[in-house]
Amino acid sequence: MRDYISIYINGEPRQIKGDHAFMTLSDYLRYERGLVGTKVVCAEGDCGACTVLIGNSHSLKDGDFEYVPVNSCISFMHILDGCHIVTVEGLKNGDELNEVQKSMVENHGAQCGFCTPGFVCALNAGAEASASSGKKFTEKKVKNALTGNLCRCTGYKSIIEAGLNIDMAKFEPLTSKYDSAEILKNLRSDIAKATRVKSETNEVYLPTKLSDAIEHVRGDDCVLISGASDLGVLYNKRGYDPSSLLGLHNIEEMNQIIKGEGEVFIGARVNLHKIEQELRDEFYEFTHMIHIFASPQIKNRATLVGNIANASPIGDSIPFLMVMNAKIILIGSQGERVVNINDFYQGYKKLDMKDDEFIKGVSIPLLNEGEKVKLYKTSNRKDMDISIVTFASKFKVNEDKIEDIQIAVGGVGPVVMRVEQTENELKGKTFNKSAFESASMILKKEVTPIDDVRGTANFRRILSKNMLLKFYAEESLNISRGGK
Repeated sequence: MRDYISIYINGEPRQIKGDHAFMTLSDYLRYERGLVGTKVVCAEGDCGACTVLIGNSHSLKDGDFEYVPVNSCISFMHILDGCHIVTVEGLKNGDELNEVQKSMVENHGAQCGFCTPGFVCALNAGAEASASSGKKFTEKKVKNALTGNLCRCTGYKSIIEAGLNIDMAKFEPLTSKYDSAEILKNLRSDIAKATRVKSETNEVYLPTKLSDAIEHVRGDDCVLISGASDLGVLYNKRGYDPSSLLGLHNIEEMNQIIKGEGEVFIGARVNLHKIEQELRDEFYEFTHMIHIFASPQIKNRATLVGNIANASPIGDSIPFLMVMNAKIILIGSQGERVVNINDFYQGYKKLDMKDDEFIKGVSIPLLNEGEKVKLYKTSNRKDMDISIVTFASKFKVNEDKIEDIQIAVGGVGPVVMRVEQTENELKGKTFNKSAFESASMILKKEVTPIDDVRGTANFRRILSKNMLLKFYAEESLNISRGGK
């Protein structure tokens, strides 16, 4: 068993032991390695100043690293076991700036310069993706790549111009700059062995077998982590520092998406970026919501199962999973247990999960013929914002009759709600305005919101009602145009 975290930084191997394993990546880079190009501002993954690039040996593209941006301020060293980390300093070609860095200089993309390294890393990730696909790095792609980065000096125009003027003919991908094959070989050799790293106050265990994780949970009062994006924020902002951690990221089956007969299994370690990229055909509406759910930096860390386990009443994924009747796959000392997600939440942050159980993954049924899904989210901003109210419906209309319908609403109670009274009011009715107006009044009474900083209870009731009417208006227009 190892007693260290195995990583590479800018092509150099590092073994991280003791207290260093529990530092955030940004602190380790700045204070232990002297790589001060990585800046920290918000310390909660919102601004992107701390962005670095990560090549994960678990997540490969065409057998090689796919370098993606992450927020180093909320990424712990232990969560990066098996990764190659490239900072803004590591992008250079020897003593020369690379093409992204040159373009930022030549197009005056740096204002005060504090956020610049994060922008450079995010742009480099976008350029990498375009180079590997052979497609042009368009303005839309530049903007998408930069959605997780804030410039306090509002120099966005020049930064976007810098992205559009990268000389892609001279751009060298990181997979060419570094000896990826050798790095990957060494990292995979290390992460094939379980590791336990201790400091005076903390311990993290990273098993490679599911059976070892089950045994550890049974015998230890530990906190389980997959992407640990929430933990990073809690650590920075509230001082939450659990003494015992169990990481699932070196267990192969936790990193899998399995497309089976009539359903899709998503392992506990699968991040939102991977879901967005691989399940567009199966769950287009859901992957579209993931696109605006968070920044690339967050989606490359955060997991679907983490969103489920967090049990927030405004969790963006939960309404979709509820109307799909997704199955939560629990595992513990007594074996596997399957719980319908509609029965999983028993109260605010209370889960149908035994002390020795954890979530192995989630299984989502595919849509049957004639079924459709519609998802809505209301927030102060369209992109990357906390929900005020969320809405999901799975439905089937046959010859103007509502053959079946499921509706879930978030942000209107202690848990996301399946509004069964509203569903029953609509089932079997003609798909017309009158039916939905009547159902919307029932929905307004069925939800149980409270006043909070994002909206009053009455505002949330009105939003819920209006979302149902919006759903009717959009779908009736679609039907009138011959849509399916």
